[in-house]
Amino acid sequence: MNPSQAPRTSRLLWPAVALTLAASLNAHAQQPQDSPTQPQQRAQQPAPGSARSAGSSWVRQQGLRASRVIGSNVHNPQGQDIGQIEDVVVNLATGKVRFAVLRFDPGFLQLERVFAIPVERLRMVDDEVIVDIPRERLEQSGIESSGWNKDYFSDRARIARLDKDWGLGERAPEDLVRASDLMRSSIVAATTGEKIGTIEELVFAPGRQQVQYVVVGFDRGWFGSDKRAAVDIASLHRGKRQDALSLVADRSAVLRMRPFTEDRYGYYGDGQFVNRETRRAMGAPAAGAPAALAR
Repeated sequence: MNPSQAPRTSRLLWPAVALTLAASLNAHAQQPQDSPTQPQQRAQQPAPGSARSAGSSWVRQQGLRASRVIGSNVHNPQGQDIGQIEDVVVNLATGKVRFAVLRFDPGFLQLERVFAIPVERLRMVDDEVIVDIPRERLEQSGIESSGWNKDYFSDRARIARLDKDWGLGERAPEDLVRASDLMRSSIVAATTGEKIGTIEELVFAPGRQQVQYVVVGFDRGWFGSDKRAAVDIASLHRGKRQDALSLVADRSAVLRMRPFTEDRYGYYGDGQFVNRETRRAMGAPAAGAPAALAR
């Protein structure tokens, strides 16, 4: 390394992915780059076509779409591509990101396995997501491809062993789910069990290991027209159907939700904005209420 260069610093996974994906996301949106004098002004503006609500607004900040995080490359400390992010595992109740599931290239590990690695164990050097874990340690934590399925993280004893193996200590039982499965999940009305929509996307908050919101596409046959909305993940819960998540909502509640358009993928709420908007639409108290609705 050139002596005049600043030393490389380590950061967590999601700031890393934020930097590596920002250029492609901006290009996809076909938006011009802000000048050095603009970012502070842009951060104060609501999303195009949206109205400010009291005490909150849509803030310009690049969100990370799960569909683009999955499949992104990871590197070794020498900067070589060694694999991809196969999936991301989140806590359904809180939106906390727990594991990144990696699949390594055959030249790096000659094993037909995937590897569930806590996001705390992944780091960034410059603009690269780095796996700097001894090969022997990785070989001990592999998941046979034949056993890798949507139910893998439903075994809480297995999760406890994973946490122990990675030195994370004991945790309260969690309802963990793969992001790829969430993005195909049906949404049913909690009161009737009727299918009302589908989760289309998860959006991670920049710089945080957290799902900021999910994007739900509501069914035309149920709502009467096409509508998408950003919904707080804490408002979704397990119902009687194993293949679907329940949402406490009726047509009037969905009507009160702000329409979600493609340009809003470049925005995320100011902390609890989406949470408050979801509760407002459903008629729940906005102040002092728990984040999750009826479970």
